[in-house]
Amino acid sequence: LYPNRSVIDAAFSVVSGGMQRNVHASGRAPAERANTSCGPVRIEIVEPLRVIRVIVDPDVHGIGCDLTWRSRTVAVEEDRFVRHSGPRVVMDYTRMTQFGTWEGTVHTGDREVHVEPDRFVGSRDRSSGMIHLPPARVSEKGGAVDDMEPVPMADTVGTVVSFTIDKLVYSPSPPVVFAVVDFDGGGRAPLELADCGPDEIEVGMRVLPTFRRLFTADEIHNYFWKVAPVRGVR
Repeated sequence: LYPNRSVIDAAFSVVSGGMQRNVHASGRAPAERANTSCGPVRIEIVEPLRVIRVIVDPDVHGIGCDLTWRSRTVAVEEDRFVRHSGPRVVMDYTRMTQFGTWEGTVHTGDREVHVEPDRFVGSRDRSSGMIHLPPARVSEKGGAVDDMEPVPMADTVGTVVSFTIDKLVYSPSPPVVFAVVDFDGGGRAPLELADCGPDEIEVGMRVLPTFRRLFTADEIHNYFWKVAPVRGVR
């Protein structure tokens, strides 16, 4: 929404089967700024800074979605951005950065994809079977592009291959222990370690993903994936 230009724009993009499909819409900005509909795209503010719903009508161009975003962290205001064209100010705005989860459905044109929150997932290359974590578009083995399927990782055991102890970064229970973890079957990710002190961690330790609290701000608890030792497993 560009009030000074009386313009509202919207865009939605889906990549599936190696093909990217896009929907672009533009129109005159509505007098009521709470009206965030533009062509087949609509954004609903269910609960400010907490719950947002994004709807793209799939009957118009064949692709679309009905997705709900829920916040996991507080919103952080970025630095003010100002751009000039000679003596004239053409942009003057600030943005908010916030993490959250998505759930709902996405229509890719040839299939419907269900999006679920609170999932620790990687991607498996259909041609080679190789697992990538974090999820990737391009396969490390064979180089296939956009031929991935999601693979749950929350119950997959991994091995610590490297670690560091950070005594400066904030944590409710310092110091923070970060580990690089290789997961059984494929996939590597840097994750914070829980239920383990700095004197206990070692290379070769077996760990399992766990959904834990990172911190609390403005009475909102913020959670993300960590790993915890699997006692007695090597």
